[in-house]
Amino acid sequence: MVTIVQTGPIEQSVRVLRQLAVETVRTLDRALLAAFEKLYVWQERARQRHQLAEMSDYMRTDLGLSRSDVDFEASKPFWIH
Repeated sequence: MVTIVQTGPIEQSVRVLRQLAVETVRTLDRALLAAFEKLYVWQERARQRHQLAEMSDYMRTDLGLSRSDVDFEASKPFWIH
């Protein structure tokens, strides 16, 4: 059996559109992954700051942190590093 492959303008357009679709999906994948990674970092930062604020004086001094250090760090919004 012989398969005839046509390479007319419609087939070329389909190939170009297919490649464009693949590149678009890959770009969206990367953007979504970056967004989820950022959300994870923010959530983790908020959790750590909450734990820091809840530390006892003993734990805080054991880490060498003053109450003002803890208050300053714990009061920062989660999106600020």
